[in-house]
Amino acid sequence: YTDFYEIPSEIKIAYLECYKQRRIYGMDIASGVCCRVLNAQRGEHILDLCCAPGTKLIYLAQRMANLGSVTGVDVSASRIDVCRKLVRDHRVTNVRVFCADGTSFNEAPDVSMGAATSVIHRSCWNKKMLQKERRKLRKQQKKQWQCPPREAQQNIDSISSSNMGNIMYDRVLVDAQCTHDASISHLKKYRDEWGWDKLCTNVLNDANVTQTVQLQRKLIVNGFRLLKNNGILVYCTCSLSVSQNESIVRYLLSLFDNAILLDVASDSALKGFHGVKGTILNANVKNT
Repeated sequence: YTDFYEIPSEIKIAYLECYKQRRIYGMDIASGVCCRVLNAQRGEHILDLCCAPGTKLIYLAQRMANLGSVTGVDVSASRIDVCRKLVRDHRVTNVRVFCADGTSFNEAPDVSMGAATSVIHRSCWNKKMLQKERRKLRKQQKKQWQCPPREAQQNIDSISSSNMGNIMYDRVLVDAQCTHDASISHLKKYRDEWGWDKLCTNVLNDANVTQTVQLQRKLIVNGFRLLKNNGILVYCTCSLSVSQNESIVRYLLSLFDNAILLDVASDSALKGFHGVKGTILNANVKNT
C-alpha cells in the first residue's frame, strides 16, 4: 500500500518530527487491510462497531476526504477517550464516537455530517472545548434575553439517542474482539515474557473461547442489522481460529436470507481456508 510506511521496530514513532506534526500515525497493517477492504466512499455513512484505539477511524475518514460520516463505537470509556484525542489531534471533522456496547448499539447515522466542515464533532470534544461552548451559549442567552439557562442551554456532554428509522449505514466494519492468537505482537509477549502456558490457560481455555465466540456472533448480527439494503459489512479478527472467523460468517448467513458473500480475495494473501481438519468448507463460507 502506497499510503503505508514501515519503520524498524527500534525507532520510536513518538519521537519522530513528522509524528509530532500529525503528518503520520502508527497503525497495524492488518487494521489498514480491513479498512481498505471496506472501501468507504466519499459521502457515505460508515460504522466501526469496535473502533478503539481509533486509527481505523482516522484512516477511513482520510480515505473519504472527510466527506460523509464515520461513527465509532467501543465499550471501553478509557479507549474511547484515546479515540477522541486522536480525532482532535488530527483535526478530523467527520468522525463521531460513542462509548457503548457494540452488540446493542442502535444509533442512526448523522446525515448532517455529510458536508465538508472545519468543526470537530462534539462527541470528540474535551472539557476545554465544552466549557468554551457553554460560555458562548451563556453570552448568547444574555444578549438575546432568552429563557433561563437551564431551559436554554443545550446538553453538549452527551448525544441523545434517536430511533433508527429508515436511515442505515452504507458500510459496517466489525473488527471483533478475539483471542489474538494470530497477533504477532501478542505472541511475542507470551514467548518472551509470559510463557506459552499462560496463553493456553488465560486466553485459549474453553470458557474464554466460548464467551468470545458468543460476543462475536452478537457483534456481527447487530452490525448487519444496522446495515442498509445492499450495504457492505466487513468482519475480521486477528485470530486464526475457524470458530472465530469462517464459523461466525456461516452463523450470520444461516440467520439472514438476504446476506450474501462478496469476493474480496483478489489477492492470495486475503484468501481464507478451503477446508478444516479434512472437512471441505461450504462454498459460501470459504475464502472469507
